[in-house]
Amino acid sequence: MDVDITALKSLMNRLKDLDDNETAQVLAEVGRDNPELMSQFKSLVEGARRIEETKQAVQDDPRLQEVIGQAAKSPRIQHVAETLGQMGGGHFGAILNRLSSVSPALAEAIRQAMFSFDDLCYAESRGLQDLLNRLDKKTLRYALRAAPEHVVDHLYSQMSSRAAAQMREDIEVMGRVRRSEVMEARQKITDEARKMLKAGELIVIKPGDSETWVR
Repeated sequence: MDVDITALKSLMNRLKDLDDNETAQVLAEVGRDNPELMSQFKSLVEGARRIEETKQAVQDDPRLQEVIGQAAKSPRIQHVAETLGQMGGGHFGAILNRLSSVSPALAEAIRQAMFSFDDLCYAESRGLQDLLNRLDKKTLRYALRAAPEHVVDHLYSQMSSRAAAQMREDIEVMGRVRRSEVMEARQKITDEARKMLKAGELIVIKPGDSETWVR
């Protein structure tokens, strides 16, 4: 059976602004007048339902989430994420959406890999302030040591002037620190931020992502 894309799009456009009763009437009419189109529509709906169920299963399984988190840190996934990130928001968003329909777990791993410590400079104030409140001061001091200036400035802007001044002073008197300790602190913060992103508690809008958000 050949899929009539044009007819399916036309039917979807007819349904998009209807209430439940009106939708039922239209579908009954289509089922009576064009059984083949109705069969294709049912297949489309069933496919979408299976995709959503798979996505939900990924989100609800803590063991799978742990595996995804580890996969996101692998060099291969990091490379894919970096490549997609260079394509711009609209392009990689479309690619990830298509990938989600085939492999939700892989798509989620790539999304996580695409978020880094430096991306906190794009975080909105409310969630970022909540994130900072969850962190212990030592982790934050190490993470901010030699961090990019625009990231540091954005994080300081979410603190009180007194807290920011104290943090700057603490960092200045730290002396030499191991790079591994700095990276470990940043990873802790990134991991916590990813949890908040998944829970909808933190919003990060990178350049090129604005088209997917409505204020």
